[in-house]
Amino acid sequence: MVRRVCGCCQTGRMSEFAERIDALTIDDLVAAGSLKWTTYPDAIGAWVAEMDFGIAPQIAEQLSEMLSLQQTGYAPMRLRTELRQATAEFVAGRYDWQLPYEQVSWLPDVLTGLAIVMTQWLPPHSRIVVPTPCYMPFVDMPTTFGHQRIELPMVRGENNWTMDLDALAREFDAGAKLLLLCNPHNPIGKAFERAELEAICQIVEEHEGLVFSDEIHAPLSYPG
Repeated sequence: MVRRVCGCCQTGRMSEFAERIDALTIDDLVAAGSLKWTTYPDAIGAWVAEMDFGIAPQIAEQLSEMLSLQQTGYAPMRLRTELRQATAEFVAGRYDWQLPYEQVSWLPDVLTGLAIVMTQWLPPHSRIVVPTPCYMPFVDMPTTFGHQRIELPMVRGENNWTMDLDALAREFDAGAKLLLLCNPHNPIGKAFERAELEAICQIVEEHEGLVFSDEIHAPLSYPG
């Protein structure tokens, strides 16, 4: 069962969770034995993709309950439906995106979704635009699946990074089929503004292209 937690209970548990995180020391993190803290024992682990916060109390409780009931097999349809509904409720509340829950699909990770797009939605040997710098696996994925990687360097300004829209248009003029968009951007950290996204969409739509939008860090972005 996917639980909804009342605000007061959630706030209290998250406060306790925050206090526990604040009390962590480097020795504690090394002792936990993760790859991040044991590969280079004399260095400070700073990988953003492997956080030191652990998991939220609500998730830990749900997993513990499932293990106590030995629910380790394939997820029943009831649970799948509840997860889809919970996802639709989340994006509606956070982003005002009215997404029918029936359109939510399960994926284990971003790269699996990208692999599906590259194998099922693109013709062979397609040109794929990869803005750089980028999440490292995005560099290899196009060629792994028989496509052509077209690197599009991001433009670094005095206070921000931007996508070179003229260069993007030229690549789609030359036959590009897909743009890999990461927003908020990894590793730059940039959150694209609405006007930027609309300009990107206009270019892609005019060429009947596709956008694979990796928004895995979107819940960490806030106004301003």
